[in-house]
Amino acid sequence: MKFISQIKKETIKGKTALLLLDLNIEKSEWKNSLRLERAIRAIDFLLKKEARVVVLSFKGRPDLKLVKNKDYRASFSLFSIAQEISKRLRTSFDFVDDFNFKNWKEKVKKSSRSLIFLENLRFFKEERENSLSFGKLLASLGDFYVNDAFSVCHRQQASITRIPKFVPAYGGMGMEIELNSLKRIFQNPLRPVTLIVGGAKVDDKMRVIENLYPKVDSILCGGGVANTLLFFQNLPVGSSLVEKDLSFRDFYFRFKEKIVLPVDFLWERGAIFDIGPKTIKKFSSIIDDSKTIIWSGPMGFFEKKNFAAGTKALVKKILKSKAFCVIGGEQTTSAFLKFSKTASKKISRNPFYFRKNIFLSSGGGAMLYYLSSEKLPGLVALENSSRR
Repeated sequence: MKFISQIKKETIKGKTALLLLDLNIEKSEWKNSLRLERAIRAIDFLLKKEARVVVLSFKGRPDLKLVKNKDYRASFSLFSIAQEISKRLRTSFDFVDDFNFKNWKEKVKKSSRSLIFLENLRFFKEERENSLSFGKLLASLGDFYVNDAFSVCHRQQASITRIPKFVPAYGGMGMEIELNSLKRIFQNPLRPVTLIVGGAKVDDKMRVIENLYPKVDSILCGGGVANTLLFFQNLPVGSSLVEKDLSFRDFYFRFKEKIVLPVDFLWERGAIFDIGPKTIKKFSSIIDDSKTIIWSGPMGFFEKKNFAAGTKALVKKILKSKAFCVIGGEQTTSAFLKFSKTASKKISRNPFYFRKNIFLSSGGGAMLYYLSSEKLPGLVALENSSRR
């Protein structure tokens, strides 16, 4: 794989970069968002190389049947985050939100700005369907492609896997740091290895548990993952977040030797919102004995003060630990920074390493898939492009 850091300024000066970023970030998370900080650095790097930048990105999973509704579409638009990025970079931008993507090439060509954002690509079925022709159209908007969105490299979408077939393609600076850092945990990690999983996206986390199972010693479960495993044991979870896919019915019994489930919870309106004090104590003890820790997904609804205790306790334990820690996923890194007193100082110095032993990954699912030795389509596309 080739990285943009290896390319001389003279090679890209005056050319148009198609920069893939993951801007799937809620406004409430902007303040402590590593993903946003890294996106800004990626844009700034290319602008300083005097390249023109066309940003490709997405937000959420909008219902394609409803995107013609202006109010519905606004809730998934990238315009507000484009404004925030423009403000932080102190540079103006153009925004292409035409739903006839055949007009995009003309609009990009006519723009006098050095920074252009395309609207949420997930508004188009061609993006989700990994359309080759859509990828070719996107490729026609620029001279070269930079993927600095490691967090989505496990997905098969046109902007991730198709564009590199048509233009020179590179991994971004953030991608390069991410992959080099993850190798530290991928190759001979110190044991015991503890995997912590929580939050939503339960189906992704379940697959990761299955893939990483031989490589870890303990799997601490919270959030929707724990709720789902309890649900299929016919234990009470009320109206909590649960993945009811029947393929998970026997999941706990297949992997129970290493899985550690909560023993108490905090509830609200008939739903589980956090792990309880006994579980915090149990999980903390395992973290104390760990030499390597991988964490993706908060333990509860940490944004609400009454349900932040579980996630906050794990953050404090990790800060005291000498274990090498990889913390991944936008929500998890956001929570980690929120509950770390020196977060703002650390993010300004290095948006990847909080400390020498604590690496903050931009990817949740992508990070865990990579560590479980699965091939990520986005990385494969970059590797294939570099061979041509």
